[in-house]
Amino acid sequence: MWSQRMKHLRTYSLLLLMLFGMVACTMVEPRSADNASESQPASALEESVDQPQLAEGTDAPQPAEGTAVPKAAAAEDDTADKPIVPQATPAAKAPASDDSDTVKLGYHYRPPSDDTKASKLADKVSFIVLSKNDEDYRDRIRKAGYEGPILQYIMANEVDGPPDIQPGDWCDDDHNPWQNQVANKVGEFCDLIHPNEDWFLHNGKGERLYGMNEDRYFYRMNPASEGWREFAVERLKEYLHGNEKVEPLGYDGFFFDNVELSMRKSLNEVGNSDGKLKEYRSEREFRKAWQGWLRFMRNRLGSDTPLWANLITPNHTADDWNDYLPYLDGVMNEAFVTGYDWPLNSKAQTNELKQVEYALSQGKGVYAVSQGKEDDTSKQKFALASYLLVMQPDAPNYFRYTRASGKYDEWWSYDNYDVKLGQPLGPRYAIKNGWRRDFSNGYVTVDQKSRKGKIVQNDR
Repeated sequence: MWSQRMKHLRTYSLLLLMLFGMVACTMVEPRSADNASESQPASALEESVDQPQLAEGTDAPQPAEGTAVPKAAAAEDDTADKPIVPQATPAAKAPASDDSDTVKLGYHYRPPSDDTKASKLADKVSFIVLSKNDEDYRDRIRKAGYEGPILQYIMANEVDGPPDIQPGDWCDDDHNPWQNQVANKVGEFCDLIHPNEDWFLHNGKGERLYGMNEDRYFYRMNPASEGWREFAVERLKEYLHGNEKVEPLGYDGFFFDNVELSMRKSLNEVGNSDGKLKEYRSEREFRKAWQGWLRFMRNRLGSDTPLWANLITPNHTADDWNDYLPYLDGVMNEAFVTGYDWPLNSKAQTNELKQVEYALSQGKGVYAVSQGKEDDTSKQKFALASYLLVMQPDAPNYFRYTRASGKYDEWWSYDNYDVKLGQPLGPRYAIKNGWRRDFSNGYVTVDQKSRKGKIVQNDR
């Protein structure tokens, strides 16, 4: 009896195993969030939004096989380059929240001269640069709840001195300098800087090189001069840590303005430029001197002191920043994709996108400032959409649309700063005349030829 029961039991078990095997063959493997992002086309997002119009005969973008990065559609030759994908923040991941702010805003250089209250700025921005003597406004911002970094603005290698002082000239000890540079004490230029000729840059005639700001003379200093470097870093340390005579100013770090990637400004664009620099014969020598200056500041101020810089250059290449990045925590592009007085072509725009992507991939911050008129909302949207093509949610990347004329002391607010696109589903990819990027709650497109941007948030 027992053996007969066991025989029936084995037969029954075998039938059950065969039945389960047949069922398993017909089941579809459930997709994880990662699998879904790899196999679901980006166009699935578009069912609830307006789609950007593609040229007749152009296929809508589809995802490349086996990857979350969409395949490039037909595009102009100068925009078809593959973007650099930052490795620090994976491009495709499950969104933490579609309700979080997509746009992180910055503000610089002076407190607003309009009616913008400290509480409003504290609520809107995530990155601030102010100058010495702005401490009262800075403290009001912090009291209003702002928790981000506030850096002290410093003109890196420029000094405010009496008008057109050349070697051997009488020097006015009563000159009262601006506070946005390191020689900021009355009489200091005459006593400590004027006697040291090797601290200065000189034009081809041997004159001290200077630029003008309003009625002020700003002398351009030699970034390779050891004496000048020592003077500058000691003043920065005084600002940062204080000494037996003065208290620390209380800023979180420094923002260096006018860090030059090219000789062009010194050669041709300041007050007494004559096309030559006595100290430098090549761009390579000049850049090496600036890199040495940054390395010196980094070593002496320490790795825990945030150092950002406005890197100025006439070039629009994808790697112009690279030699300077190791010594900095973040960089500014002061005319991101817009240029100042004339627009950038598609290739220059794309190179600037690549440069931002590379900096973010190296763990650096980026402050993208775009130039235009306050009421030019089309240009503002184009600039913001370009920023959204490359921003990373967990990285210190910030945006501002403003105008270089004046002191950057107005706060311009736009409704699209409150857009909530969720997490990026991948990097930008090519479409006709430009780029597109998909998010978990919308998408952005940029037409680089017409300089138009589109920012679409899904209805929920």
